[in-house]
Amino acid sequence: MKFAALALALLLAVGSHAASLQADAPSQLAHVRAAMDVYLTQVEDSANKALDQLDDTEYKELKATLSQRLEDMYNQVKTLQGAVSPMTDSVVSTISDATAEFRASVLADIEALKADLAPKQVQLKEVIDKHISEYRTLMDPILTEYYAKHTADMEALKLKMEPIVEELRTKISTNVEETKTALMPIVESV
Repeated sequence: MKFAALALALLLAVGSHAASLQADAPSQLAHVRAAMDVYLTQVEDSANKALDQLDDTEYKELKATLSQRLEDMYNQVKTLQGAVSPMTDSVVSTISDATAEFRASVLADIEALKADLAPKQVQLKEVIDKHISEYRTLMDPILTEYYAKHTADMEALKLKMEPIVEELRTKISTNVEETKTALMPIVESV
C-alpha cells in the first residue's frame, strides 16, 4: 500500500512539476517522465530483491502473493501515468501558451537592458583605461629610476664578483683533487 501511495505522490509531483516548465517544456517533461520511470523501476527491483530473501517454504505463498501485488501496482501506476500524460501535456502546453507573452516581455526587457548598458560599459572601460594611464604616468619615472639604479648596482656587483668567482673556480678544482686524495683511503677500506 505504501508503494501505491508513493507512486501516486510521485505521479502527482510530475503533474505539479509540469506546471513550472517553460518554453522547452516537452523536453523537460519527457526528462521528468524518464526519471519517474527509472525511479519506479528501481523501487520495483528493490522490493523484488527484498522478497527474494524469503526462501523458506513457509514464506513461499506470501512471497508469491506480494510479488504479484507488487507487479499489479507497478502496472497500475504505469497505466495511470499513461492516462495522466495527455493531461500533463495539455497543462504544460496551456501554461506555456499563457506565459508566452510574459516570457517574451521579460526577454525583451533583458535585451533592452543589454542594449542600454553596452554604451555605458564602453564609457566605463574608457574611464578605467584613462585612470590606469594616469597611474602609469605617475609611476613610470619612479620605476624606471629604480630599474636603472638596481641594474647599475647589479652590474657593479657582477664586476666585483668576477675575480672572486674565477679564484673560487681555481680553488674548487684544487680542493676537489685534495678531497679525492683524502677520500681514497676511506673508499679503499670500505
